[in-house]
Amino acid sequence: MKRILGAAVVAVLAAGAGLGVPAAATAAVPSGVVTSKEFAKVAYGNSISYVRSTFGSNGKVVDRYDGPGTADDYVRVEFPTYYAAGTVEIEFLRRSSGTWYLVAKYALWGNTAKRTADKATQSEFHTVKQGNTITHARKAFGTSGTITEVYEAPGTKFDGVVLEWPTASVDGWVQVYFTKSPSGTWKVDTRSAYWAVEARRTADKATEAEFDAVRIGNSLDHARSTFGTGGTIGYSYDAPGTVDDATIIGWPTASPDGYVELELGKRSSGAWAVAARHAYWAVPAKATTNPATEAEYGTLRDKLANGYQVSLSEARGVFGSAGTVVYRGDGPGTDGDQLLVHWYTGTDGADVLMNFVVSGGTWTALTVDDIAGPWSGAAARRSLSSPEPSEPAPALEREQPERPSWDLRSDG
Repeated sequence: MKRILGAAVVAVLAAGAGLGVPAAATAAVPSGVVTSKEFAKVAYGNSISYVRSTFGSNGKVVDRYDGPGTADDYVRVEFPTYYAAGTVEIEFLRRSSGTWYLVAKYALWGNTAKRTADKATQSEFHTVKQGNTITHARKAFGTSGTITEVYEAPGTKFDGVVLEWPTASVDGWVQVYFTKSPSGTWKVDTRSAYWAVEARRTADKATEAEFDAVRIGNSLDHARSTFGTGGTIGYSYDAPGTVDDATIIGWPTASPDGYVELELGKRSSGAWAVAARHAYWAVPAKATTNPATEAEYGTLRDKLANGYQVSLSEARGVFGSAGTVVYRGDGPGTDGDQLLVHWYTGTDGADVLMNFVVSGGTWTALTVDDIAGPWSGAAARRSLSSPEPSEPAPALEREQPERPSWDLRSDG
């Protein structure tokens, strides 16, 4: 997913119409950072000296271009905000007289949705459609939301504002990106929601056979029919057209820590199709009569340490069994495909782990970081004379979708 206000917006901000970004109420705003009130005070045509005097002395030039004459001369100055992750950027062009004047301003405040008592729900989210007004969205969600990004340039073509609302989960969020119509009205352009919920623990659990039967390109109806339930929507993204629309749906597995997730994209017809699939089975390695040994582990570890590519078939040959697939991820093409396999060692909680990716159409472990086992500590002490045992590979973690950050300044 890709990462991005005219003079009329300044008037709206200054008038307190609800588009300001309040500083945290529990602490005084540190000196030298840009506040929403200061941001509202600068507008198109202001000089660089006025901006610096309004914002303080912490601005730094992050981009500059000087060409023949002054027509194309450009400078971008960045200032900190109250929030550590925030930034305000002001773009200037140079007049023929040599003075710099403001042509655009952008704020990524670095904040997140205020945790109001009224939380955004999925039903509310689905009542907010592209083209709806900001007033409609605020009424639907029950609160005014928290501004996280704003951009303003001459005219209204690129003016944008991003508002965020909290969900029932402390890790969840709803984001709506508004653009300004020529009449000056804010309209919904793009919306996204991360609900931060696990797949509902239905009686019908997703199995490996069902997972294998759901391929990239299959329809959502096929997936739901295969898994036996509708699944739990965890993430939604809706943009103009259909090329970028996405949703993530999860199903439970027999293990309470396991999950199956499908990432779906929308076809031009409006139908959802599987774009990527992931399964974490959260099961120990199946016991075998031929446990993996330290010598076998050492053979593969040494090959990887010397730059040798170890294939899945070779690993299975060395350990003498197929191992247990614990995680599988498949995306478009093969670049993102991943396989995590465990081998039984005869000791509970002491499996050998190998992480494979696709290389030339073959599952391959490429580096020594892709193998770990119960003997890692002893092996490290022997080879490196280190008093510290090495740690086993960490468990796979589900990644939270990143909050969209729109390049409000781009014309694409």
